[in-house]
Amino acid sequence: RRFKNGAMTHSLIMRSKSGTIRYIEAEHNFERKTGFEPIDG
Repeated sequence: RRFKNGAMTHSLIMRSKSGTIRYIEAEHNFERKTGFEPIDG
């Protein structure tokens, strides 16, 4: 999901051998990263 100055990403990691399930939610601030342009609006 993108928002004015960044984006939010979600990842689901599953390991079959151990049965571990990991959910990762990350927020990315484009004002601090190079190579990304904020969206208008």
